[in-house]
Amino acid sequence: MVNAMAQQEPEYDEIGVFLMIQGVGGFEMNAVYMDDKLYLPVGELFGFLKINHELSKNYDSVSGFFLKEQNRYLISHTGQVATVGNEKYPLDKTSLLRTANGLYMRNDVFGRIFGLYLSFNFRSMSIELKTHHELPVIKELRLAVMRKNVSRLKGEVTVDTTLKRQYHPARGGMVDWSVISSQSEGGRSDTRASLGLGAELLGGETNIMLNYSSRTGFEERQQYYRWRWANND
Repeated sequence: MVNAMAQQEPEYDEIGVFLMIQGVGGFEMNAVYMDDKLYLPVGELFGFLKINHELSKNYDSVSGFFLKEQNRYLISHTGQVATVGNEKYPLDKTSLLRTANGLYMRNDVFGRIFGLYLSFNFRSMSIELKTHHELPVIKELRLAVMRKNVSRLKGEVTVDTTLKRQYHPARGGMVDWSVISSQSEGGRSDTRASLGLGAELLGGETNIMLNYSSRTGFEERQQYYRWRWANND
């Protein structure tokens, strides 16, 4: 149990909860459980949702704008009132809780004032957020997906790491060889051999395949040579 800032302030439990937002994901945050009610830190919640906010030094108020700059808001612990635009919402003594760590507000009050409906599941210690607003964090993710799709349509590829190609005058690679001997009816035999070489020569990819047959020897048309150089810079 933790004692609040004022001596007459009731005792409460600090707990960890998992906040879930559809289309965004979730994150863990601290909360306060007192008298069968859940309180969430206004500054921490608004910070995750990317809602403009400023917490007073002594944690007795939070102010900023909600979604639009002209839509100013103020949550006052001292005055026991919340103001959003031209609307005022009287708050009772159980709506807000000020501690040494910040200003907390009861989860259902967020829905009444801001349209942020927070449903708490005590068994799973999780909170589900539902709202009709396009919150800044949701808008930011939507724009990021749109930019990614546009880049994909343009053929732009974003990579994590680029390894620059190094060129060498000569560098060993691989050797592959095989020998096959066969004998047909009449005692006639045929031996075939092949040798494959792969290496880097003068900065380019070099592949050589040599073929030999005991019947025909080295035929020029059966030999394969290739040198390839690519500049990707």
